[in-house]
Amino acid sequence: MSKYTVVISEQAQEDLEKLSGKISDQYKSPITSIRYLRGIFSEIKQLSRNLEIYSIQTRKSLQAY
Repeated sequence: MSKYTVVISEQAQEDLEKLSGKISDQYKSPITSIRYLRGIFSEIKQLSRNLEIYSIQTRKSLQAY
């Protein structure tokens, strides 16, 4: 089984920090914020092991991402 490196852009990291702050501060749910981010990073970790199950996107609207 191949192992891949998943790179998270600076913009994505900033977005995750903002999202975490919003959930924690505005909605007064710090535990939910932690759980949500753990879930996201868990999915990213799975990508590093199972990347071959996802097809490469060829639609122009998705290629920007």
